[in-house]
Amino acid sequence: MMPMPLSAQSGTPGRINIVTTAGNNGQAFIDIMHSQGFLSKYGLDAEFITAGDGTKIVVALLSGSADLCRAGGFGQVLAAIDRGAEMKVVGGAILTTAVGVYSANPDVRTLKDLEGRTVGAGAPGALLHQLMVAVMQKRGVDVGKVDFVNIGSSSQVLKAVVAGRVDAGPCQNDVHYQQAKYGIHCLSELWTDLPEYPYQAAYASTRALNGKRDTVVRCMAAFKEFYDFIQSDAGEGVYIDAFVRLLGEPAAQDAADQWRFFNQYKPFDIEMPVERIEYLQRLNIEMGVQTDMIPLDRIIDMSIAEDAIRLIG
Repeated sequence: MMPMPLSAQSGTPGRINIVTTAGNNGQAFIDIMHSQGFLSKYGLDAEFITAGDGTKIVVALLSGSADLCRAGGFGQVLAAIDRGAEMKVVGGAILTTAVGVYSANPDVRTLKDLEGRTVGAGAPGALLHQLMVAVMQKRGVDVGKVDFVNIGSSSQVLKAVVAGRVDAGPCQNDVHYQQAKYGIHCLSELWTDLPEYPYQAAYASTRALNGKRDTVVRCMAAFKEFYDFIQSDAGEGVYIDAFVRLLGEPAAQDAADQWRFFNQYKPFDIEMPVERIEYLQRLNIEMGVQTDMIPLDRIIDMSIAEDAIRLIG
């Protein structure tokens, strides 16, 4: 059956629960989407839920407490689908990896130097761990000689790196402009060293896709307009102001640095290239997170992002 024609406002508000990773950037995004009318334009009554990591996002979707993930690492989503989980990727979110690998150890200058040393990351197979394995393999590092420590989020990894509790770890890209402040140096810019990796995607439960398809499409349209805005020149002041409201005036410089990355690299897009998904599947299989290649029609509903782009016009 062909999808019903869509319009930005569909009469009754589209009620939807959206889960996203915890963190200051995510909170600033929620503030802007509400305050700038990106959600109300599409008749959305959206409640945002934050989760500590990708595993908790999957749990929220499968339990029914959330319908849609705006942006999250999705290696674990493919693994869950492989095990029979009822959800699908509905589009991209952050396609350029907004993470660098940093160290405060003066004896560690390259990724190869991490052999025999400790690296802070997330749980095995989760986003931060997978990123480290991927870039190390690409650079010829013997991953078996690296001691991975499950620290948690990228902000927690940064604290561990600065304190010297680990020799290196993946941190959000905004610290790239303030390495002297933190006493760290960069070993790898993943946004250039690992361009094939699809950093974060949007995904939804099959329950939501069957019962709220129109609302999910309108959400993706709102996200698309928001992403285009926030990485344009017009988004700079709005983004910085949102951070200041959230964290106070001292956060203005951090926000300006983060926006500079958005504006330069344009990481946000709701369209997900198929080759990125295939790359991630192969990486999952190599890491033992996924058993075999999954047919694309079990992984992604490409019509959601396509309809969202048509809705924008």
